Amino acid sequence: MLFVFCLGLTSVSQAFSGVMEKELVSKLREAFSSGDEAAYASLFAPGLRGEEAAFLRDLKRDFNFERAAFIQPQPLEAGLDPSRVFLRVFLENKFSAMLQTWSLLLEPAAEGDVIIDKKIRSDLGILYKVTIPSGRVEAASRVEIRHQDISLIFTNAFVYYDNIPGLETALLVMGQGVVAYSPSSPREKHQLELAYKTRTLNKQVSYAFCRFSNSFFQTDIRITPADGGEVSGPSESVSVRAASLFQKHYPRYFTVVDSLSRERLSFLPQGQEAVFDFMTDENVEFTYVYTPFTEEEVFFIEQSRQKLINLYSPPDQEGRRKMFISFQVKFDILHYDLEVSVSPKTRQLSARARISVLGRRENLDYLKLRLNKELEIVRVQDHLGRELFTTRDNFRDLLYIYFLEPIGRESPCSFEVYYRGRLALPEQTTDVLAAGQYNETLILTPPRYESYLYSLSASWYPGPTDDDYFTARQRIIVPPEYSCVANGLLTERATLDSPPGVLGLDKAGHAVYVFETMQPVKYLSFIVGTFAEEAKSPGPPPLRYLVSSNVFYLKKMQVSLLKEILAYYERLFGPYPYGELTVVHRLWPVGGGHSPASFVVVNELPRSVDSRLPINPSSPVDLSRWKEYFIAHEIAHQWWGQGLTWRSYRDQWLSEGLAQFATVLFLGEKHGERALAGIMEKFCQWTNTASRWGQISLGSRLSYLNFEAYQAIIYNKTAVVLNLLREVIGSEAFFAGMRDFFRTHLFSAARTSDFRRAMEKSSGRDLGRFFEGWFDSHLLPETRVSLAAVETDEGRSLQVKVRQMSEVFVFPLWLEWQEGERRVVHKLIVDGSEAVFSLPYQGRLNKIKVNAQKIVPGSL
Repeated sequence: MLFVFCLGLTSVSQAFSGVMEKELVSKLREAFSSGDEAAYASLFAPGLRGEEAAFLRDLKRDFNFERAAFIQPQPLEAGLDPSRVFLRVFLENKFSAMLQTWSLLLEPAAEGDVIIDKKIRSDLGILYKVTIPSGRVEAASRVEIRHQDISLIFTNAFVYYDNIPGLETALLVMGQGVVAYSPSSPREKHQLELAYKTRTLNKQVSYAFCRFSNSFFQTDIRITPADGGEVSGPSESVSVRAASLFQKHYPRYFTVVDSLSRERLSFLPQGQEAVFDFMTDENVEFTYVYTPFTEEEVFFIEQSRQKLINLYSPPDQEGRRKMFISFQVKFDILHYDLEVSVSPKTRQLSARARISVLGRRENLDYLKLRLNKELEIVRVQDHLGRELFTTRDNFRDLLYIYFLEPIGRESPCSFEVYYRGRLALPEQTTDVLAAGQYNETLILTPPRYESYLYSLSASWYPGPTDDDYFTARQRIIVPPEYSCVANGLLTERATLDSPPGVLGLDKAGHAVYVFETMQPVKYLSFIVGTFAEEAKSPGPPPLRYLVSSNVFYLKKMQVSLLKEILAYYERLFGPYPYGELTVVHRLWPVGGGHSPASFVVVNELPRSVDSRLPINPSSPVDLSRWKEYFIAHEIAHQWWGQGLTWRSYRDQWLSEGLAQFATVLFLGEKHGERALAGIMEKFCQWTNTASRWGQISLGSRLSYLNFEAYQAIIYNKTAVVLNLLREVIGSEAFFAGMRDFFRTHLFSAARTSDFRRAMEKSSGRDLGRFFEGWFDSHLLPETRVSLAAVETDEGRSLQVKVRQMSEVFVFPLWLEWQEGERRVVHKLIVDGSEAVFSLPYQGRLNKIKVNAQKIVPGSL
């Protein structure tokens, strides 16, 4: 067992010196390590000695530590107040680990300085050194592992237990097994059926690795031992495979690596919390996760293809969805002060991040941040320069930082993270539009893609794990042949002087760029490349247009187009949310772009000898016949995605869907209503084709099953639905609602329900049925329309009967006809299962058309 203690010594007298505290720490270390109860207790005031002697005695009895080590977070010579000292104390045995903080109050006494008060705070609780195989293995005739929606049944299997005495937390079962999984949510059954053509997954499995609590083992796992006289133990090859499987699966869940011992340690799952990893006889690996500490409790993942199949909260016994109360908001990040040096060609990065945070709860003792596992932590220290303890979950790129003293509610603090490493840059997945490319495209000359984008998916800095807006200052050092663009305003451009010594000599002459954000941003990004400023405009807002050296001159943009797009969006949605906009136009093997706060990256494909456009014309998001499409979409993300973002994956359309809709509106403004109608008709066709894959509220989950369907639904169906909403409530109310929604949730994360409330407020209508049908269902309207000409004393009328055959949707329905030379158009709002409309006409009815614009998907 390993115990980590942090001791804070506070003096009530100014007479204490660093030497005296060193002596006290030395005595404390010697007594504690030796287990000398009398010597240890003698360091405390007389009234505490019996209690402290019992404390050490109980510690030796209950935890049986084998080794003790004391580490001082900072030297006393650092210029800090010598009356306060922190120590980390490690106590270790074979099975466990712990981190604690002690705060000690000292007082001078006749026999020497004594401790008059001690407070203990636990940071991590007990962590465990889990191992399989552990020597505990048995043959079983039957093993049953059950949870609410899944069961794993093995016959004639070997069961490998973990090594922790007195409790069970890990199990590896190898043998002949069967899994039965069926989600209790009907919509999730539909997702399972799309993935595997079945609503219940029944498969043969060869093994299962399970993590669980000790109570779960007692109630939900049944192991029937085999007859020991007839069954021998596992062969050496089976045990070797068991060790290999454990090493593969164990790091994925409930484990961290601490910054001191560098050892992988494990938390214990709590209550019904459990994870089952298993392999089918088709060599497909799955994971079932149940955690009651998230809004949606069940995750079902196909690990072989990294696809999230199901994500849901099982109903309770009465079929109701369980209530979830979130306690996640523990702190807000206020500001980053970053200094980063990059060598793009070697992918090397070195950085120092000073992070200012505000506590949102009492006694905040640790933070969770996201940082790429390829980046090595060199040091983490608080605002006083005291080194802080950290752990890392490398499977999820998570970094945990533990404070020496807890932060109070609404109390600010800051700390610094020094890190470095070689970082491969992944493709961006947020606030991005990607387009394909013909496989047979022939390139005139081998292109050079000399730009390097550091953004959200790279996890290149210690960032928040959820949406949090903050300000930032980034000082970025790059080789002299490169230029740089980052979030915010460029406030300084300089060149590094030669240092007086050898250290840093390789950076002499490098370029320094300093960017500062005047408005909050949700993540930090910068791009390095060989860019030249092609044009600029004073604004407002100020505009800069940068082009990489290898972009073909005929492909370059006009600043007038950028100003036109910005002015149009400001008219519809409200003021541009950032101080200035920089557009970076680069050569890249994939079309599309990326839109961090205050700058936009637009990709230009290499020139081709093929006369066709080097894009994929069958892509749902291909509108490349309009040259303004990509840049209009990425600029729209400055409002939808950056100025305002989405709260959960269910609300992702607030970024991609709203940006796509804004783009389509601009193209209609630029090229006319006929262009807009053509785009909406294409989007309706894609909606009809892809809608079976899921509803808009599935968000990014759709991409795991079918990326094309994800684009068709989140980008295109959303644009269709928003256009229908505009027709239902009217353009004036719609855009008033959009502006109010954006203004209310500026620099924050919003939900679909927030958007609905804004639209209901602006229109004065209940839109519940509209949102339920179009956003929360994968179905589309199935409508029958019958027409009859009726003559009465009041004149002639066309009687229109509309009947919805399945789910009820709210949508506009257009009818048009010719009366002689006159074209008559009527818009009807269908909002029930059946409706009858009476439309007057004169003369002879000709060329009657229903849904002539073809902007309502479904069957008619």
